[in-house]
Amino acid sequence: MKKVLPIILIVTFFMAYLSDTSFGKVTLSFMIEVGQGLPDPIVEKLVKEFNDSNDKINVKLEPVPGDPTDYEMKIMASLLSGNPPDLFTTHDNTNFKYAKERLLEPLPKDIADYINKNLSILLKGAIRKSLSYNNVLYGIPWLGDWVALYYNMDMYRESGIKSPPRTLSEMMEHIKKLARWDDKGNVIRSGYTLRITGHRAGIFDKFVSFYTAYGGTIINKDLTRFLIDSPEGEKAVQYYLDILYKYKADAVTMVRDTTAFAQKLAALHAREPAMVVQLKTRAPDMKFGINYGVVPFPREKATARNAAFIDALVVPSNAKNKKEAWEFVRWLLKPENYTRLQIGMGSIPLLEFVVRDPYFSPTGEGRYMEVFLKEALWIDPPHANFYEAKTKIGEYLERIFYQKIGLKEGLSEGVKEANSILNR
Repeated sequence: MKKVLPIILIVTFFMAYLSDTSFGKVTLSFMIEVGQGLPDPIVEKLVKEFNDSNDKINVKLEPVPGDPTDYEMKIMASLLSGNPPDLFTTHDNTNFKYAKERLLEPLPKDIADYINKNLSILLKGAIRKSLSYNNVLYGIPWLGDWVALYYNMDMYRESGIKSPPRTLSEMMEHIKKLARWDDKGNVIRSGYTLRITGHRAGIFDKFVSFYTAYGGTIINKDLTRFLIDSPEGEKAVQYYLDILYKYKADAVTMVRDTTAFAQKLAALHAREPAMVVQLKTRAPDMKFGINYGVVPFPREKATARNAAFIDALVVPSNAKNKKEAWEFVRWLLKPENYTRLQIGMGSIPLLEFVVRDPYFSPTGEGRYMEVFLKEALWIDPPHANFYEAKTKIGEYLERIFYQKIGLKEGLSEGVKEANSILNR
């Protein structure tokens, strides 16, 4: 028995070694935020293809479900502990935050040159702003996300409305006509499904479209004070409250967001392009261009902007396998791989060769993307505490929408607390 035990321990150690190294391969840990779901199937497919084709490297996906704030805390903890993943995706324009603290590896010259050469012509400025710090690129573009207005064409025809709205005033008239109520006056179909709960940074981001449509400025030039406690801010919040409580064209008790639109419980919804991909499985009877369409978000003034997010795929500066990580990145950036990635995730196309793919042509399946590419964008400023601060405002917006605090008091208190975070 004494001789058997060491043999068992050796075999156990050897099997664990083989498992960890994938039979001699270097194992790359790839951490990715997945919200409440699973990794996009295309991401899993591409990782498998790489692993099957490479005899030296094995990429291990590490999906992290939950709130984006929890994801960021997990990433930051791993970076500061000296045990980070070899690759991870950033979110909500937080790339510069890691780069500023020298926690990210700059792109190798060949990859940086490739990215700069192939950036989407329309989005060059936005992408560089999101992925750079001190004019150095610290990641490759992973996912582009911002909203446009989805509208149910069947409901528009049923309600006798000929075309989607171009202004917020016009949209309010549509919302009132599109909503439906039961015999007790309870709304059973929202004219517009508002983002009033959930991830609080997301509440703020959706609010940006309404606020800037009225001409509002989000933050002052030196990034020390939010400016939404203003007449424009009050007008934008009142727009939500009128839908919910004056016209009762939506309700806090209603099913929300993509689920509401897919279940035909809402006629209008502001959402990112990935919803088109999601509707193919969640509402296969809804066809783009027949049952629903996508148009620019309505505006009152030319100052209107939609909050935009360009997430990055990055390599930590203290990653254990940087050379192998960049090898995977180079493989992923091949046009045939990267194009599939962008289309499969429902991303706004970020490199020009993706933009020019037949999928996005005027007659292609992804022709809806033209609307998103022409939207005016708001990019979060390079302030280390901005994400936390806007989350605080989102918290107060939620309280206002649920009538737990008054409009003016909520904006005032939210801005006050957010400003203290900015100036910490």
